Amino acid sequence: MSKFLLLMVLYVLSVAFSQEHAPDHGSKIDRESTWCFHGSITRTTGECICSSHLGYFCKEAEPPAAGATAVDMVCQQGFGISFFHNSCKSCTCTHESKMTSEWLERRNALRSGVRKQQKEMKLMKKQSSLSEK
Repeated sequence: MSKFLLLMVLYVLSVAFSQEHAPDHGSKIDRESTWCFHGSITRTTGECICSSHLGYFCKEAEPPAAGATAVDMVCQQGFGISFFHNSCKSCTCTHESKMTSEWLERRNALRSGVRKQQKEMKLMKKQSSLSEK
């Protein structure tokens, strides 16, 4: 029993302390330049997060060079954000009139959730007015 407990404690500690996180200090970035126009520069990782709530998404002006496998050399999307590393010279935040399927799906899910809440509120008001009569 004590071996099992010791192994569990060691496992939890190894998981807790081995998680990756942003570095404490970021790379030297020219924050006054226009490489992150329509976005926000992260403090530590040197990435530009495009202002997706305003309709700006990351877009590459040209495809990555052949053999370029670094993840930070291309636009990345996920978790409701669109971003790129400052090493991607062809990446910009552009206003897309046609959203990608992921963004379109998120927008539609948000809208349907709002509609559902509105219907529930109307139903509750209707029920409360009927119960008062």
